[in-house]
Amino acid sequence: MSETNIIALLAWFSHGLAFGVIQFFLNKKSTLSHQIALTSSFVSLVCWGFVAYSTQWHWIVKVSLPINPLIASFSLNLDTTTQVMCLLVVFITILVQVFSIAYMHHEVNYNRYFAYLSLFAFAMIGLLLTNHLAIIYIFWELVGVCSFLLISFWHITEEASRASKKAFLFNRIGDIGFLIGILILYAHTQSFLLESLPLLPSEWKFWVGLAILCGALGKSAQFPLHVWLPDAMAGPTPVSALIHAATMVAAGVYLLYRSFAVFGPEVLIIIAFIGGITAFLGSFSALFQYNIKKVLAYSTISQLGYMVAGIGLQNPQIGMQHLWSHAFFKAGLFLAAGTVIHYLHEWSRQYEHFDYQDMRNMGGLNKIFPYLSIAFLVQAMALVGIPFTIGYASKEGILETSLQSNLLKINSFAYLVPLFLFLSIPLTAFYATRQWLWIFAGDSRFSQKIQNDFTKNQENKIIEPKYFRLLLIPVVLLALCSVDWQFWEIRFSWVSLVAILLTSVGTGAAWFNYQQKKFHFEEHTFVKLSQKAFFIDNFYTWLWQKIIQNKVIFLTFFDKKLDNFGVNFMRVGLVLGHLIAWFDRFFVDGLVKILYHFAAILGKQTQKVQQGIIQNYVAWSVLFILLLLYFWLF
Repeated sequence: MSETNIIALLAWFSHGLAFGVIQFFLNKKSTLSHQIALTSSFVSLVCWGFVAYSTQWHWIVKVSLPINPLIASFSLNLDTTTQVMCLLVVFITILVQVFSIAYMHHEVNYNRYFAYLSLFAFAMIGLLLTNHLAIIYIFWELVGVCSFLLISFWHITEEASRASKKAFLFNRIGDIGFLIGILILYAHTQSFLLESLPLLPSEWKFWVGLAILCGALGKSAQFPLHVWLPDAMAGPTPVSALIHAATMVAAGVYLLYRSFAVFGPEVLIIIAFIGGITAFLGSFSALFQYNIKKVLAYSTISQLGYMVAGIGLQNPQIGMQHLWSHAFFKAGLFLAAGTVIHYLHEWSRQYEHFDYQDMRNMGGLNKIFPYLSIAFLVQAMALVGIPFTIGYASKEGILETSLQSNLLKINSFAYLVPLFLFLSIPLTAFYATRQWLWIFAGDSRFSQKIQNDFTKNQENKIIEPKYFRLLLIPVVLLALCSVDWQFWEIRFSWVSLVAILLTSVGTGAAWFNYQQKKFHFEEHTFVKLSQKAFFIDNFYTWLWQKIIQNKVIFLTFFDKKLDNFGVNFMRVGLVLGHLIAWFDRFFVDGLVKILYHFAAILGKQTQKVQQGIIQNYVAWSVLFILLLLYFWLF
């Protein structure tokens, strides 16, 4: 095994080692937790940098490991995509860990939080490195377990507990399909390798493709399995940044990218359509949300739809490019939102019913956080796809692909995909502008009493300076990463001009509605449709309560009746057993005892004949002879 391969394994296992040390050897409040987690992440980052430099981003390098014959061909793939993804995961993890030092410093289970972050990074990198679907599935599930643990970190609250279970269950639905696809692949090729996917019989490629897509729908929150992601905001905000940027939701897109060879035109059309409708659904649902994190959650669903649509439109590279660019500005947006939430939470402890995540309680925060306001604006511009930001090139590439894909010639149904993608552009611009205006622009929307208290407290340091720096530095770094510094290479086309025009429409509508007060969108009936996200979650709730729950109640009733029947049947058997035992005791045993006593009496009587007296023997002989003569003569 070469030096490069050993270093790649060291980078991977450093996160697992950090998890073990933090979880099993440190106490709950130990500050060593974040030190060990950060040290392992920095070691991993340096190692991946060395791997990238030493391989010169070569397309493929494999590390074969001697393992069980069933997975003897297991190897680590260190191609360009893997290296970039591993660097991305580790970089975002480091920034989230730095941010978490300040955000979570008051938590009782401080060590457990950083242990889970390290385990999350370990699981995601393990998923990225291998080309063996059975091993991928193991780390796929471990990523799901980590998300469950982190979403439910504040499990004492009903909201977090319910959200974690919801995420876990909806992901299991997709994972069942993924597992079926893996088993079909092995049944037909006797191999679990990704390279074996093209070797499947043509009649099975469609079904395996759908099975893999099913797994991606759950992990990457695509329609119709997307409803768990907005509720996952119940976890700590840094966790949301990690899940939405570089780990869990990226896993589904990465799986589609790696499995692209198995997808035929029929499956690709389905993938593209699901991506398109998810992009539209997510952007529309984000329009009128009031919770600062839910806007970003639906935004993630929409952007993931763009990535999936790009892959379905036969351009997997552009889908992955948007995943990379999205990771920077979305992580930055979540951490910026987390800074606002943390500030308002620390300040509003004296107010029992103050919702520090409701944007209606914000406004004018650019006066307190000028740098944060600028960083948030830059990242929102990247989200919208404004030129000179990293979101522009990847989003424009997906839009151009949607109009040039060969799928449009194969199936006219595919024309709906670019329609959904282009409709999402003004919606994205609208909710991004609305969110920035509601948080940072204008005046504060607090009540008068709270406003007076807030004005007085601005002079005090609500967040300690050392913690505030830890909150702000990751956000600023991610804002800088959201800028396209190679601006001289930016190109424009008629597609980009149309996109800029649509963006201007959305931005202008939000500006006139929330800044100039010209329109009153919040009063329209379609606001409810947006806030309820097309009532899809309500439909699932109804489905659970009216159909599934009723069936469960029926099955429970049937089970109880079956149990009662079994109990009654056993009672009858018990009574019959007692009757049989009584019959055996009094009749069978009694008959044996009667015969025994009769034989004993008969034996005692015959003993009297055998006394050894010759006179008695002669008398009995004569009597016997006389009886014989009597019966013989008469």
